[in-house]
Amino acid sequence: MRSGPMYRNEGRMMDKLRTMTAAVALIVTAAAFWPEQSVAATAGSPSAQSSYKAWKRDDSCAKRAFEINSDYTREGIAARDKYIHDCEMKSQTPIRDRVAPTQRPQ
Repeated sequence: MRSGPMYRNEGRMMDKLRTMTAAVALIVTAAAFWPEQSVAATAGSPSAQSSYKAWKRDDSCAKRAFEINSDYTREGIAARDKYIHDCEMKSQTPIRDRVAPTQRPQ
């Protein structure tokens, strides 16, 4: 009877399997002790909160502008842009680019 490997590559395959198992075990162990820096963990930071408030104010300006001027004509879009610009100026949020074209194509 033979005491060695039955197949020609069996020894190398077992070495690769042991190496892969050790690598997976190392990754799992490292992941268990790694400090979590997820979105939920950083959501309470002051800069994240101020950014969220600015986006919320900007979204509310856009929502109100659409409620007032809901038509998709050139004039309606221009009126929405003007309302959003004025609302952003009042709430001191960063001014975004206008959507309406400034000149009519000829």
